[in-house]
Amino acid sequence: MRIGYITSNRRVGSRYKYVEMFSRVADVDTSIETKNHPGDYDAILVTGDKHTHHRIAMAAGIPYILIENDVASLRRGGGPDDAEREMVENAAALLLTSEGHHEYLARHYRLPDVTEIVHLRPLLKDLCFDPLPKRPRTVVYAGGIVHRVSSRIGYRTYNVDLFPAIARAGWEIHVYPSWRDPARIRAYEDIGCIIHDHVPQAALYRELSQYAVGFQGYSVRGPQSYVSQCMPNKTWEYGIGAGIPTLGFNTGRSGAYYDGRWGLVAPSLEAFGETLDKLKGWEITEELRRSEVMDQDLPAFERLVAACG
Repeated sequence: MRIGYITSNRRVGSRYKYVEMFSRVADVDTSIETKNHPGDYDAILVTGDKHTHHRIAMAAGIPYILIENDVASLRRGGGPDDAEREMVENAAALLLTSEGHHEYLARHYRLPDVTEIVHLRPLLKDLCFDPLPKRPRTVVYAGGIVHRVSSRIGYRTYNVDLFPAIARAGWEIHVYPSWRDPARIRAYEDIGCIIHDHVPQAALYRELSQYAVGFQGYSVRGPQSYVSQCMPNKTWEYGIGAGIPTLGFNTGRSGAYYDGRWGLVAPSLEAFGETLDKLKGWEITEELRRSEVMDQDLPAFERLVAACG
């Protein structure tokens, strides 16, 4: 089966792993011209959330597989909407990243018969690298940041409470921001964070391997609907991908996956220092890392592709 992939952003971040898995069971074309010639394909692969790429497939009468890596109506609040309903209910198959997203969508929409939940775990091939020399008493965060609590994604205001709590514990903080905005960068530099340039996904795990601990979690400020339901790639990115232990806080469901396995979830900001001390030298075995890769989810991708046949 020939599948065309439509996205408005060629830097697809952690979703590249989904595209790679689909390519193992079908001929996937990721060229930028896909949206101009949808009729050349047996099916279309589209990303959801706030995008409308599915309408290209609908207009061409081509079945589409929807990657709903995020749920816009859940993140912004206010409940379901007609545009999201159209996107979800017309899909031939649906790929979700979390059980919470499945529960939410199933309450409000009619889901495709083939709906799969595949967590954003690393690919086995991406674990094959030589780790960099370790930098002691360092905490790294790679992902989106904001600096104003009033933002609709105010749960990413790490500069207000979370990173200052890490600094007070005597640990150095390194940030690889997804969004490079001068005001945001300044706000994090002002509290002592060391900001790094973008690192391609293919090289990110090795880059992160030099740090002692990775941070996963959210501020208690800002809307929490997203926090409680998401299953972000950082759940596995540090411990399984980079091989460094994870410090969690306000993780929603995701912390339960790694707490006591490849990291610890701190019960409070005041407990950051004690929790970080416990994570020093935390061993993550190769056996554990290899047991948590997306390669094991291949049957789910086979079912998603078959739904378009």
